[in-house]
Amino acid sequence: MIAGRTHPTFDRIDVEAIKAQVSLRDVVARRVQLKPRGREFLGLCPFHDERTASFGISEDKGMFHCFGCGANGDVIRFVMLSEGLEFLEAARWLQGGDFPAVDPLVRQAALIRDDAERLAKIADAQALWSSAIPAAGTPATVYARSRGITAPLPGSIRYARTWAWKDYDTGKVGPELPALVGAVQDVSGKVMGVQRIFLKPDGSGKADMRAPKRSLGQLAGCAMRLGRAAPHIVVVEGPEDGLTLAQGLPDVSIWVACGTAMMSLLQLPEVVTTVTLAGDNNAPGRFAVETAGAAFVAQGREVRTMFPDPAFADFNDELRGIRSER
Repeated sequence: MIAGRTHPTFDRIDVEAIKAQVSLRDVVARRVQLKPRGREFLGLCPFHDERTASFGISEDKGMFHCFGCGANGDVIRFVMLSEGLEFLEAARWLQGGDFPAVDPLVRQAALIRDDAERLAKIADAQALWSSAIPAAGTPATVYARSRGITAPLPGSIRYARTWAWKDYDTGKVGPELPALVGAVQDVSGKVMGVQRIFLKPDGSGKADMRAPKRSLGQLAGCAMRLGRAAPHIVVVEGPEDGLTLAQGLPDVSIWVACGTAMMSLLQLPEVVTTVTLAGDNNAPGRFAVETAGAAFVAQGREVRTMFPDPAFADFNDELRGIRSER
């Protein structure tokens, strides 16, 4: 008779209950000084060196995201990264901690509210795109020229005067400013958002405001298409770099991901078989290229990479001869 084996016993861990109940804000605040910004909180990312805060959390959704290095996830993922723990170790760490609980009804109501706001932002972006006018002869073209872009702007770039911000709780907006407006399209080609660069009245530069480059609507999974869907496309982070490459590579289709963290989330049509990832010469840029490359390879696509000359931070700086300070 073979004796039965004995196994160590483990406490059952309800992972979903931990994620639903533990306050992400309280966990993150042990490492990051957070400041409120609308319904979210912002701080310096604990996972890479930065001087300008790009790390945000949504307590309502229980999610964090860094627009600098691309780190993102829920409260368990944060503990894994910050404490160097495996998944179950992080869950047990949270289970054994003394953290304030989040009311599940409050979180559910917040998710419903946020979904309604998301749809409203998409609708506003589509309305703005429809009302915008062709860029030729407008401050949008003047701005492009100031950045060394001499080629005609593509049809996915327009010009409008539009509000810089909107409070979706009260409906209050303001102020109205001139802006270069880029259409952000989903995998089917439908406009789901816009990328706005707010400008000085004459278009000679960006508006004198904090964060003159602002998106509206849905960006995740979408791109500003400066060319058609083709077997080979180049994906770059920002509009100025995208226009720079479109000018320098007129026979290649350039798509703008509108953010380093968005590159790996981009959904591509089946016709795209080869993707060249054009990154910035910094840690976030190289991280974004590495992460997006892995995602596209997993989809069965050929991936190539390109970067500016090492003396320059990005492609538009290289075009204008502005060397990085190192």
